[in-house]
Amino acid sequence: METDSLTEAFNRNYFNNFISKLNKLNINLSRLGAINIALDEFKYINDTYGHQAGDEVLKDFVLILNKSFGKKSKIIRMGGDEFLVIIENTCPKEIESDLELLNSIIESHNSHSKYTIKFSFAYCIYSDDFDNIYDFFNYIDNKMYQNKYLRKTDNIK
Repeated sequence: METDSLTEAFNRNYFNNFISKLNKLNINLSRLGAINIALDEFKYINDTYGHQAGDEVLKDFVLILNKSFGKKSKIIRMGGDEFLVIIENTCPKEIESDLELLNSIIESHNSHSKYTIKFSFAYCIYSDDFDNIYDFFNYIDNKMYQNKYLRKTDNIK
């Protein structure tokens, strides 16, 4: 099974198979983009409103990601509140435009929803700077956690 039963996004199993295929095919990855996204304060929603509310937020977020990135992307729930968006044949300008749309849709959602969705992210386009595809995805993951930490410490000040 390659989809998450709750959100219907692809799951980690899909991601592992996707990476395996990329390695076997040895294709040019120069326009492969990825965005790692984690919800901020998701634990607060679960603790305050219950896990059913958290489930609704996750489902809503996947719908929002699909609206923002469309059919050209693969939306993957990596686990918990963490998602990966993979976009083939893209560039930084396209990703930034999609992220602007995501922010706009999130703002609209938050204006009429009981639960406020906030997120941290990092994105990158594959380049020869990476030794392999695994380094690429690890880099994005680490950058997202750095950004999440910076957002959290900014909110504390």
